[in-house]
Amino acid sequence: MRVLRNLIVTILVIVGIIFGIYHFGTNFIADKVVDQFDTQLHNSEDIAVVKQFVNENPTLKQFVSEGSTIDDSSLPFNTKEEAVKKLVTKFSITEMKEIQSNIQSGMTDEQQQEIIRKIETKLTSEELEALKVIAYKELNK
Repeated sequence: MRVLRNLIVTILVIVGIIFGIYHFGTNFIADKVVDQFDTQLHNSEDIAVVKQFVNENPTLKQFVSEGSTIDDSSLPFNTKEEAVKKLVTKFSITEMKEIQSNIQSGMTDEQQQEIIRKIETKLTSEELEALKVIAYKELNK
């Protein structure tokens, strides 16, 4: 009986440690990604380049402009920090780096559609709407 109790306590401690690592690790990674994103877009010239890129691309322009008509009171997240935390749990770091490198190196319309499809398959419709709202707000500050 004592061995069983020790085994259960050990398992509970291990589960608690794993949960803590997952919870705090996700927050740590999300904070780092948001900091990196803010650093990269801090320069107003970079923001202008992103706005121009979105405005020149009809698919992205339509995707982002849908955010203007969505009621943001019932969305699962409302800040870019919360969005990044959600994306970190849904996408692997490799997938996120691959998407980022594709965006930085320039993409064809087909590649853009593929990224949008990948995002749509991994996120719920509410999460996708929240991303659209956040993207719209960030680009129209």
